[in-house]
Parts: sequence; C-alpha cells; structure tokens
Amino acid sequence: MNYARHALRCVSLWLFTLPLALLKDFKLMTAPVVMCLAWSYFGIYEIGYTIEDPFKSALRLDTLCDAIYRNVMFGTPSMRRRLAALDQKAEGETDKDWKNLPLPPVLIPTAQSLGKNASLDG
Repeated sequence: MNYARHALRCVSLWLFTLPLALLKDFKLMTAPVVMCLAWSYFGIYEIGYTIEDPFKSALRLDTLCDAIYRNVMFGTPSMRRRLAALDQKAEGETDKDWKNLPLPPVLIPTAQSLGKNASLDG
C-alpha cells in the first residue's frame, strides 16, 4: 500500500472516531469542531497529494525526451555517420557534408512537433 492511501485511511479513521472522544467535553460543539478539523486535515492531505506530482500533464516529457535522444544520437556528424553505417569518410568528404543528413522517418514527426527552434546543431 502506498503512502498516500495509507495516510488517507489513517486520517479518515481518526476523524470518524474523534467525535466519540470529544462528545463528553464539547457536547453540541462536537460536530463543528470535528468539521473544522476534517476540513483542515483533508486540505493538508490534498496539498500533499498535489505536491507529489505538481505538473501532472503540463510538461510534455515525451517531447523533451525525444529531443534529448535526437540531440544525443544525431547531434554530431560522427554519430550520424555511425548510424548511417559509414565507418570511414569517402575521399574528399568533410563533416559539413553530413550536417544536412535527414533524420530517420520515425523521428521526423517529433522534430516537427517541437517547432522551428528544434535544432540538431545547437
């Protein structure tokens, strides 16, 4: 059982049994006191739950990871050369010849989704 579920069950159990302990001292004020405590404890629980995953789906992590992968794998001409299965340069070939090598078809949609600022050469 994860921490959040366990904490919620403990707080719920405590709040359901709290009126039994307070009834003798608070009499008719037991209900408002328990309601205020429940509001504050469940509010604290909700804040803690939100802090565990603050961005939810606000960050496009798949897009960021694909961009990092592309920059690492295809970022340098020597990496592109290796991926193209060319271990040696042809005669008269320079690194500039490899800068315009197109990306593999699998990664092209991801590169387009990043927009014009997505660059392989930094």
